[in-house]
Amino acid sequence: MQIIGMGGIANIRLKSYCLKTFLKKDRQLTIKLSTHFSSMVFVVLSDAKYTVNSKATIIRSQKFWMWWRIPIHRDKETSYTFLMTIYETIKTFDNFPCSHRQWRHGGHCKFIHGYSRSFKLTFGCHNLTESGFGVDFGNFAEIKSWLSHWFDHTTLINEDDPEIEMFRSLHDRQIIDLRVMPNVSMERTSEFIFEYVDRWIREHTNDRAFLVEVECRENDKNAGIFRP
Repeated sequence: MQIIGMGGIANIRLKSYCLKTFLKKDRQLTIKLSTHFSSMVFVVLSDAKYTVNSKATIIRSQKFWMWWRIPIHRDKETSYTFLMTIYETIKTFDNFPCSHRQWRHGGHCKFIHGYSRSFKLTFGCHNLTESGFGVDFGNFAEIKSWLSHWFDHTTLINEDDPEIEMFRSLHDRQIIDLRVMPNVSMERTSEFIFEYVDRWIREHTNDRAFLVEVECRENDKNAGIFRP
């Protein structure tokens, strides 16, 4: 969820919040508004479905954003709480053996080394299917195939690796199956996967479902997470 913008002639104070806490713990967002001149403020929110716990008028609503016209008192702080309803569904893909290196690292991570990667994808939606599903796992063959292309018996390097031509030569000689990524770290790999899968799930559910989080794990001790 993201606040896209707020409008009004006012000294507006927005209470800071943490998206992760909002989604996984409180599932609510409180904003505090104050003004010296105006008695109306417009709040635009995206990627969520909300109810408001105080008097507010919804003046426009679409699937991924809503506008509220909120009355506020002059020279007095007014607080509103937005509550979000979300279902989460988790799909895990395991056992993707691949190798990589971090050429900028000062230690042993600069050497080619391998892991069996696993990926945990957390999907979200506000409305379930007629079967009561958030997402249908039976339709995920395309996602698994995409993950296999990138991470099954492949060698991953950063796109700015100074030895990239040497790796390409090894690929041409069929010594390695090369994949070039923006960055091969667990965190950046999670972001890389998120960009593809979020677009895919939105297209295949007509924007009903979306991706909330990706966790990329290289072993039972180390993982990286991307949550926009």
